Amino acid sequence: MEVKSFSVGQAPYSVQGVLTMCGSDISLNIGGGMLPHIGAVAVAEPRPRLRQDGSRSASCSVLCMLGHKEDLLAREAAGKLAAATGSRAVVTVGLHIDHVTPKDIGILTNNFWQVVEACLNYLGKGLR
Repeated sequence: MEVKSFSVGQAPYSVQGVLTMCGSDISLNIGGGMLPHIGAVAVAEPRPRLRQDGSRSASCSVLCMLGHKEDLLAREAAGKLAAATGSRAVVTVGLHIDHVTPKDIGILTNNFWQVVEACLNYLGKGLR
């Protein structure tokens, strides 16, 4: 298995990602803030886009841990990875800051997407 790490931002907004290639399948674990953890898990399978223009999309399933809100991030990231690469993708996300504010969420979310973009660039696909 091939493993690559990515890191964006400074504490308490740092976000880390660990990409593991399992054959052609992708596993990306992203954690950040003050307490990285597993808040949500998404699994995506690439498929032809429904508009039948030859492009790819992905079908996705998500599990969100009780009281967590990372499900939308996990779903969108897994879908982007699967659609861009044509591979199955699993994304776990856990971002946490005590007494979080909307500004904190914005910074963490931006850093999250920079990690996903770095992963896609590493895979040679770029963020779509």
